[in-house]
Amino acid sequence: MRVACVGVFDGVHIGHQALLGETNRVAKKTGLSPIALTFDPHPAKVLKPEATLWQLTTIEQRIRLLLETKLIDSVEVVNFTLAMATTSAQDFIDVILKQEYKIAHVVVGENFNFGKDREGNVEMLRANGIEVTEAPLYEYEDSAVSSTRIRRLLIEGNIELANKLLTRKHMVQGIVEHGDKRGRELGFPTANTAIVESLCLPDDGVYKGYVEVEGYDKTYKSAISLGRRPTFYEERGLRLLEPYLLDFDADIYGKTVKIHFELKIRDQIKFDSMEQLIAQITADVELCK
Repeated sequence: MRVACVGVFDGVHIGHQALLGETNRVAKKTGLSPIALTFDPHPAKVLKPEATLWQLTTIEQRIRLLLETKLIDSVEVVNFTLAMATTSAQDFIDVILKQEYKIAHVVVGENFNFGKDREGNVEMLRANGIEVTEAPLYEYEDSAVSSTRIRRLLIEGNIELANKLLTRKHMVQGIVEHGDKRGRELGFPTANTAIVESLCLPDDGVYKGYVEVEGYDKTYKSAISLGRRPTFYEERGLRLLEPYLLDFDADIYGKTVKIHFELKIRDQIKFDSMEQLIAQITADVELCK
């Protein structure tokens, strides 16, 4: 039998980690196997497909981050569909928790509800013979930590606080594509990285960070440009993610890169000349060394 920490866990942030820690403590006390029970696609995307939801992590990243905590034995992913959304709370208990995943104990956050119209609650779980541990919301600077709060911080450009709540540098990954070679013309060839539209990116600007490159066993300090390059394209430009990797010179088109954001250096700026732009990029790179 198992004890399950139940949630979406987008970002696997410090609050999620606290829940996983509680799950681990329950497992040691009861002898149950600790697992994380999560959902994919994100329920909000299924229930409100017309709404925009930028996720902090892909399901693959979520699974990896959950397992890297070393607080659980495994991750179980429930396929969340419209049919799943209409499952009664009783069927969720009987079929999913008990029958399919052999759950005897759950660890959840405050105000946990489940099933169609959120009809299920912790009292219903206990009435059906499932033990429940309720953990209080994790707070940082007098505010609850949540995936929504972290998304907001990223969009506002507060990468440093977002990273604190994630307990790591926010990372997005993509495939390097051919661009218009503007960076190379300026003397700073960048890795034009395809943006995954469903992932939450920080506010437009220039960032200090580092990049992992598929096939290379080290990380590279980087000056990361994110935005529409107003010097060249003003408002017409596509939003581009372009890290300049320091001390790196190789053809990596078609390779996957993982881009980690550490610190916002400045906003995107429209320069009056190429000389001004080159001087600013040079200063940006110096800050990233």
